[in-house]
Amino acid sequence: EGGAAPVGRPMVPNVVGLSESAAKDALDAAGLDSTIEYVAGDPSQVFLVVEQSPEAPTEVDEGSVVMMRIVKYAAPPPLATGVSMPDLVGRTAWQAEDLLTSIGLRANPILLDNPSVPALRVFAQQLPVGSLVANGTSVTYRVSRPAPPTPTVVVPNLYQRTVASAMSLAAQAGVSITIVEVSTNSYPAWRVFSQSLAAYSVVPAGTNVIARIAKPSGGAGTTIVPDLSGKSAAEATSLLVTAGLSVNLIEVFAPGNPPLKVFAQFPAATSQVAIGTLVQAKIAKLSSGWKVVPALFGLTKAQAVAKLSLAGLSANAVDVANPTKPVGKVFWQNAVAGSTKPAGSMITFHVAKPAVVSVPYLIGLSSAQAAQALVTNGLDWKKSYKMPPAPSPFGKVFEQSIGAGALVVPGTQVEYFLPSGGLPPAVALVPNLIGKSKAAAAIIANSAGFVTNVVEVVGPAPWGFVYFQSPSFGSPANVGATITIHVRKAGLVPLTVAVPNLIGLTGAQAAAALAAVGLGSNGSVDFNLTKPLHKVYSQNYNVGTLVSLGTVIKWKRNP
Repeated sequence: EGGAAPVGRPMVPNVVGLSESAAKDALDAAGLDSTIEYVAGDPSQVFLVVEQSPEAPTEVDEGSVVMMRIVKYAAPPPLATGVSMPDLVGRTAWQAEDLLTSIGLRANPILLDNPSVPALRVFAQQLPVGSLVANGTSVTYRVSRPAPPTPTVVVPNLYQRTVASAMSLAAQAGVSITIVEVSTNSYPAWRVFSQSLAAYSVVPAGTNVIARIAKPSGGAGTTIVPDLSGKSAAEATSLLVTAGLSVNLIEVFAPGNPPLKVFAQFPAATSQVAIGTLVQAKIAKLSSGWKVVPALFGLTKAQAVAKLSLAGLSANAVDVANPTKPVGKVFWQNAVAGSTKPAGSMITFHVAKPAVVSVPYLIGLSSAQAAQALVTNGLDWKKSYKMPPAPSPFGKVFEQSIGAGALVVPGTQVEYFLPSGGLPPAVALVPNLIGKSKAAAAIIANSAGFVTNVVEVVGPAPWGFVYFQSPSFGSPANVGATITIHVRKAGLVPLTVAVPNLIGLTGAQAAAALAAVGLGSNGSVDFNLTKPLHKVYSQNYNVGTLVSLGTVIKWKRNP
């Protein structure tokens, strides 16, 4: 009675999630004492209260002790080896992966929609630029997903692709992709070794393709690292897989080392390592002075010549009778596909020609038409004059030495006869064929009494129209003469091409060989007693010389 009012017992406040100092202040304000136990925990909760006893809200006596558990700081272990994190933003997905691989890191790209960033460009990365990371660390970065294509798409070939390359190809093709890592040392490490849908099959856009990536796995025991020096990528991969090891091949510019061959490796040859260890091998990139020989088997002569030209190599086509091979297709080449040769080197290949050919019907044709028909059928020709048994049109064939339809060996000479004496050859003015389609030009030329020789040259649109003719419009020429016309066709336009070998070809074959590589033809007839008849014996550029596309090559042949 008349004394101070009794004071209630304090309530324990909730200090979980507070820092050590903030928790102590809260407990002091409640009239409570505290004790601390430091425990290991998530690094993101360092110095924060993660547990308290008694829990809140509990009524206790004033001055009671509240025990708090606080996550202690643990310094990360020092890195044995490490590399500085590069800047990936703005690079293509492939560039980012190549850069990470070259410094011993692994790429983990994630495709996300980002209309403000060009397709397949990196716009964010997981680790800050310049931070030190351990060798082999998987680095996540975000790549802008391209817009979806047409309703149906073609499944790309993902075999031997890296994760970033496979994801980028799938995005460009319009299919989704699921990457599944499979522990195996039977395939090159971190490369696709199977896909759920066959390459080049047509599927609806957005279809999911499962790609399995070989993840190197260590096994019991050790193995010896083989010597990869001088080996190709395929040979090095085979040696390492056989030894139970994984492989990471890195292409670098290394002048002075054989192109496309291993010149350095880590771990070193003969090292004893655990089964499944990843072995890095550096392969010298192909320098501008060397070219890769393409595969020519099964191509036509024109396709093979064009392919060699695009590869920076010269072509030497040889027609060989071989009844066991497809007629008109390449069945042998003197340099193995995939091997390297100095730029401009000549590659010889054999094209199968039929064992026998049929002699065409020549009666009623002009001299030029008869010669062209024989050459087209792989036959040689000889023009002669004699008196016909009955009146015959001047300048037209009235007899041939081998009857039409006869089967003869390719290269057989067929003689045809024109009427001797009579009137001189008729002369007409060459019509204007510029701007006409190939078919229209042939009709106009034939109507005027001329024959066309079409040369198709790779060039810009419009395609299929005449842009050059020889002889020129309005010039006089013998009726039956040939007008050479150049028509542009679609195709990959190289900056320079190698001059092919024309020696020994007929005029039509020389023009076709030049047209196949995008060069112009300017042939002339000049008699030479020491050279074969009807064949080219001179050209103004040496074989293999690199010239600009469209360059006109001059050549001479015997009549």
